[in-house]
Amino acid sequence: MTKPILKVDIVCVEGDAHAVRSALEDWGAQVTVHWIGMAQDLVRVLGGEEPLSKHIILECHGHDGGMALPDLDESIEREQPYHRVLTARDLGEFLKLPDCVVLNTGCALGTAEFAEAFLDAGCGAYIGVSDYAEASAALFYVLHFFYDLLRRKASVREAHEAARAHDEETGMFVLYDRGPLGNGQRRNTSAE
Repeated sequence: MTKPILKVDIVCVEGDAHAVRSALEDWGAQVTVHWIGMAQDLVRVLGGEEPLSKHIILECHGHDGGMALPDLDESIEREQPYHRVLTARDLGEFLKLPDCVVLNTGCALGTAEFAEAFLDAGCGAYIGVSDYAEASAALFYVLHFFYDLLRRKASVREAHEAARAHDEETGMFVLYDRGPLGNGQRRNTSAE
């Protein structure tokens, strides 16, 4: 048995986890999917209670300034630590992701505020969508990014630039890393 090229965790609130997992495993990655049924699951997984690899795909939807949480029956919803939408501020309360690269597919979650929450939690890089991209573009971006990372041995930045260059929709993905600017802000390396 050959050793996997890369370990990847998919944290799926809602999205294309099956398609992504299938492709990544075909390319030699070892993939673990964490199915998120309620907010407390997300807190447990992204808060450090479960071991995660250094490459995390966050499959979700974004709206109303945050990450959409699963719709739950009212009796279950009231027991959750967060309700309906998870904001960047909320994430700052529990995220623990040292040295990870997080690729977030949720629309409009590629903001500086979301990037700061992930980078402050220890991530080496955060990739998110700056606007409302077509769902198929998000799937294409993820597959292109990981194809370059896995098969071409590209760096995170090289894989990102190649994937976002495909068209206007994939061009909405932005990369933030831990390199500071002179004013203490994190870098949006997609704009450089």
